[in-house]
Amino acid sequence: MFFWLLRTMTVGTWGNRAKSPSFTWIWRSIITIFLILILPLELMSNLSFKRASKPTQSPGICPQQNITCDFVEKGQCHTDFNCKHSMKCCHYSCGKKCLDPKADVCTLSPEVGDCDDFHLRWFYSMEARTCEHFFYSGCNGNVNNFPNKKICEQTCGGTVRKGFCPPFPFKGISNCSAPCRKDPECPKTYKCCDSSCGLVCTPPWKDPRK
Repeated sequence: MFFWLLRTMTVGTWGNRAKSPSFTWIWRSIITIFLILILPLELMSNLSFKRASKPTQSPGICPQQNITCDFVEKGQCHTDFNCKHSMKCCHYSCGKKCLDPKADVCTLSPEVGDCDDFHLRWFYSMEARTCEHFFYSGCNGNVNNFPNKKICEQTCGGTVRKGFCPPFPFKGISNCSAPCRKDPECPKTYKCCDSSCGLVCTPPWKDPRK
């Protein structure tokens, strides 16, 4: 568009005056300055439009934590815009982190990350039903990653109710009409246990030997 304007203003419509070398040079200089001033503004406008076209907030709700933090960790993000895919930027484990609002943090397997540092951290083990330590490399990984055992237990400890799951496979469940991810999603006294059709809510197992 700008080059068309330059050609229009320097030839054709200006008649014989446009054929004068000095006259043409003056107008080309004016338009060059005009382009130098306008193009950066147009580029910034396009960049702002592209940024505005990307949603600044991802769908979903950040998980709630009932924990006490004596410190604040360095955040991984400021807003959802800083997170990949559909992850959200949430206040979690004493700092801002990118996490999947649909995932149960306490069920994630520990990830050491991709860097070369060694930080003693804690994760919740669904298999052991307790918090265990591991060494974190310092970057990436997931959010089943807590600065100390206390915060890990405050976050995930309440997800396991008293009692034991029935031995696999267990009887008493005719179908999988009550799927779950953790004990608090089940009715009182029930536990979320593995079965032949996935995790379901079931009464705790009573050991016949006792």
